[in-house]
Amino acid sequence: MTRRGTTAALLVALLATATALRLYHLGSWGLEGAEIFTLRDSLTTRTLRGSRPLLFFFNYHLIRPTFGLDELGIRILPAVFGILSVPVLYWVTRAAVGARPALFACTLLTFSSLLVYRSQFARYWTLVFLLCSAYPILIYLGLRDGRWGRVALGLVVAVLAILAHPASVLLAGGLGLWMLISALGSSTLQPRVRTALRWALVAVGVIALIVAVRLLPMLESWIATPHMRRLRGPALILSHVDGLTAPVVIAAGAGIIWLARQDRSLALLLAALALVPALFLSLLSYWTAVSTVYLFPTAPVAFIGAGIFLDRLTRLPGSERQGAFASATVLAMLLAGNVPGIISQYRDGGRADFRSAAEFLSGRARASDLVVADQPRTVGHYLEGRSVTLLHRDPGALEAAYTKAGADRGGTLWVVALAGQRGGFKAHKLGLATLSEWLYDRCRLRASYGRARLDWRSNEVQVFECSPTTAATSPAVTPATGSATR
Repeated sequence: MTRRGTTAALLVALLATATALRLYHLGSWGLEGAEIFTLRDSLTTRTLRGSRPLLFFFNYHLIRPTFGLDELGIRILPAVFGILSVPVLYWVTRAAVGARPALFACTLLTFSSLLVYRSQFARYWTLVFLLCSAYPILIYLGLRDGRWGRVALGLVVAVLAILAHPASVLLAGGLGLWMLISALGSSTLQPRVRTALRWALVAVGVIALIVAVRLLPMLESWIATPHMRRLRGPALILSHVDGLTAPVVIAAGAGIIWLARQDRSLALLLAALALVPALFLSLLSYWTAVSTVYLFPTAPVAFIGAGIFLDRLTRLPGSERQGAFASATVLAMLLAGNVPGIISQYRDGGRADFRSAAEFLSGRARASDLVVADQPRTVGHYLEGRSVTLLHRDPGALEAAYTKAGADRGGTLWVVALAGQRGGFKAHKLGLATLSEWLYDRCRLRASYGRARLDWRSNEVQVFECSPTTAATSPAVTPATGSATR
């Protein structure tokens, strides 16, 4: 088989593996977190209006009439975009640095536990990854080679990426920094390329002005809105690194440094694409809550950089067999960090099982009872026609709800809460008692849903029954299967 045939066979194998990993158990789990908002917006988004309408628009026009928007339906496109990211990343990486680093990058992408999870979560992040893999590299290659068709295609893809999520525009900051440094600091550029870069800088400035006018009001309202505590500065970056795994990020950094010795321009671009958004969001996190996932548009750089690093290992002095052995060994080490996450993904879907908690309540909560939950929209979705209110993690607020349910309504207070520290009530001390102490003093644990994972994360959901006649002791519960004795 020729080298080209071997490369094609490997790419097909990676694509098949990525498809299997991203489709396995796709519709098995209930909705959780922001998935409920995807369902809501996908039922109403007929046009490309709004701050991030692209996925919702596709769901409304493609998925809703064909498959329906249930647990499986709203996850179809995220899974498809997660699968398509493999050949797209290969295409742009091969065009920039060659076929072998592209294959290494796609191998890491295929087995990334973070990308598997995002591909099975009904949100727009795999679409963002797909588009952000392409548009900066397309614009770079077009400007470098004087191929204006690629530049035009890159600009179109950039617009789609911003329609997928505004965080995608942060890569334009890295692209603009590369243009500025290249136009002012390089004496090796051809005059026509230098002229093209200067015009591109003007274009980036105009686009930035348009984007600012479009998104600044949203940013102002976002900063002004009260938020729960979130990670700040370096902690925000480390959280993103944890998702990609630290070995992959370290390998990516080494690959970019290695690349700088041969192609300083491309190394500068990759570094700017990663660092400019990270610096901006780190500073912004001191003013307002910034989610780690806003750094997701930079994730393609990690896979490209790590692919370059593995390729360079094969070129170290010595025999070709020694280089292949070294790169295969390091590749296995990089992939091993994803094994616990992938196995855990198929145990609980990486989400809390509010659907099972709602099913437990559906046969027990009376009309006079009051239900409060960490995710009231999600629980309410499965308790059709039932009002569910937000669980305020304050013993005083919960005491008021308890009194209202018992004295005013003659019913019971049901509490559906995340049990892990991510849910909050193991660590929050408010007033004289922790929320957990309040629950254990006045309520009975009736059900617990969650499965043990191989990584450190916990997605256990607990259901408490709180009434004046409820015993303070808890019944026997089997958390691993989510069943409870009555």
